[in-house]
Amino acid sequence: MSQIAGVLLFEPQAASPALADYILPELQQVPWDRCDTWSPGQIALAQLAFDVSAEDGWDRQPLLDPESGCCLVFDGRLDNRADLHRRLQIDKPLAGLPDSYLVLAAWKHWGRDAPAQLLGDFCFAVWHPERQTLFLARDPLGVRPLYYSLTDRHFAFASQAKGLYRLPGVDLRVDERWVADFLTLTHSDREITIHQGIRRLPGGHWMQLDTSGADHQIERYWRLAAPAGGIPRTARECSQHFRGLLTEAVACRMRGAGPVASLLSGGLDSSTVTALAYPQAMAADRPMHAFSSVLPEGHTGPEQDERWYIEAFLAKYPAVRWTPLSDDGGDPLTGIEKIVEILGQPCRDAFHRRFQVLLDGVRETGARTLLTGFGGDHFASRRVTGTSVRLLLQLRWRSLVGQYRREKKRGLVAGPLAFGRSGLLKPLLRDTAFHRGLAKAGAAPREQEPLLALSRTLGRRVGVHRRLRGNSHSLSRHPLRNAVACEESVALSGSLAQAMEYFASLGYAWGIRIEMPLLDCRIIQAVAAYPLEAREFGTWNRLLMRQGAKGLLPPRIRLRQDKSPFWPDVASRLRQRLNAEDLEASILDGAADVEKYVDRATLRAAIRDVSEGTAARGGIHQIAAISSAAQLAIFLRQAEQRSGSSWG
Repeated sequence: MSQIAGVLLFEPQAASPALADYILPELQQVPWDRCDTWSPGQIALAQLAFDVSAEDGWDRQPLLDPESGCCLVFDGRLDNRADLHRRLQIDKPLAGLPDSYLVLAAWKHWGRDAPAQLLGDFCFAVWHPERQTLFLARDPLGVRPLYYSLTDRHFAFASQAKGLYRLPGVDLRVDERWVADFLTLTHSDREITIHQGIRRLPGGHWMQLDTSGADHQIERYWRLAAPAGGIPRTARECSQHFRGLLTEAVACRMRGAGPVASLLSGGLDSSTVTALAYPQAMAADRPMHAFSSVLPEGHTGPEQDERWYIEAFLAKYPAVRWTPLSDDGGDPLTGIEKIVEILGQPCRDAFHRRFQVLLDGVRETGARTLLTGFGGDHFASRRVTGTSVRLLLQLRWRSLVGQYRREKKRGLVAGPLAFGRSGLLKPLLRDTAFHRGLAKAGAAPREQEPLLALSRTLGRRVGVHRRLRGNSHSLSRHPLRNAVACEESVALSGSLAQAMEYFASLGYAWGIRIEMPLLDCRIIQAVAAYPLEAREFGTWNRLLMRQGAKGLLPPRIRLRQDKSPFWPDVASRLRQRLNAEDLEASILDGAADVEKYVDRATLRAAIRDVSEGTAARGGIHQIAAISSAAQLAIFLRQAEQRSGSSWG
């Protein structure tokens, strides 16, 4: 794991002062083992290394190729090392080669097509001295972050957006489109950031530019396609195939020595990942740690504590060293200033304090990798919208009749007419009604209004209804779209990109590589190609995970249908923190321009509902609105302080 950065000046002068004085001081605020730079003139490249795998210890970057003079900086993990070694006919033993060596060899051999030949999570940049070009690329989903700025005088990139804050000429004004996306809890754009002058290279894309900066290209190289070699057709075969892919994905992310850490929530996804990691850790004689965020002892409230499920898992895997963690009385605003400063922007997560406590616990074990079940709800465990409609369009009458019989047997429909209304007409009309609701005053439908702390004026100015309508995640729910198009729209959603970069940035700060095996491209491609019956059986959802976890998990976990929310507990803790007036003042006062973006009446109503205990659904909508507004205000205050103390 590492952070990378670089500066390309469009004038023939030394670039190293810009890199050393402006970018590296921001990036060096996190743990790192080595920091090296390369600066022959207009171009400067740097890497801050944090060793995780054995190969990382041999890695020395920036990596210079003595024959061509090309220089590379790389962050990530390659999963097809042996395949690349064979195809590139490298005569050196694979065991002694770092991933960066293979990436540079692949780029020299395939050029722009090299990213498509790499399997894993990565981002890299290569300087070609003869062509005087800089080439950058990110993995298909964009797990490893990469931000850049382009001005009249320079091009710069870094693994964190805050690495570009001090560079002269970078426009740090707030991008209102990003703010609107953030406050409506959606992100329809994968390129924009909260700053107008800082962009991210989207996942699955490469970028190339020359020393003038005038000729720069950004192209997409990855599209979701069915895997080669065929796909199993029965539900049983698909679940076995899926389990094999997930086992391999977990193994790839366990490269390295030392303890193994896993997030164990008691849910289906995290429990499956932990169960697959367990035998591999035991075989390598590595300690296996599991961490769970639980409610405090003696807690009383509407939440269901997950300890019951976790204890069932631990009874099956007794060698797991389990650590229960509570958020030590914190609320959504505890420690939020630190998180916003680390990320360089607000983020969607309202459970900051719980995650900080979790990462502190992982770091104490000495583990440098944390396995999580994140991503299951996006693909393998995601409920298929409009299954009956899809079966009808595929003319699969027998399966459609079976779907009706199963729903009638469970008492979900009274007869064929009710099945037609709920299973066929409703999914088809849902998006139409959704989009019609968006047109009202530039806002979301009525049932989503509690999520919005967005100023109506700003909503109309940026066209928030159009942005919500074009959100990739909402498009993925349309039953008329084929499976591959749906999975691809989720993979390319801005919301998923934001979540992955959130994990990467926190990992940098705590010195922990946060891994998400369920977001492996091999799994996503296979899931998109599986038949509907392999993913959902009548109304029995998450079938792939349930069938694939047979023999791995106790039945109480494998067959559970509920999910324990922490929202009511968070709401009760927030009520104890401040009274309604103080909380509103702490968010809105002292931050310039915050009321340009946040609707005070909506925020006041959310605070009132939480403080009086009248919030519906445990306060999930209200807490989200309060947390989003608070983070935005904190960010604006921090931005004011930076502008007053830096080059401005």
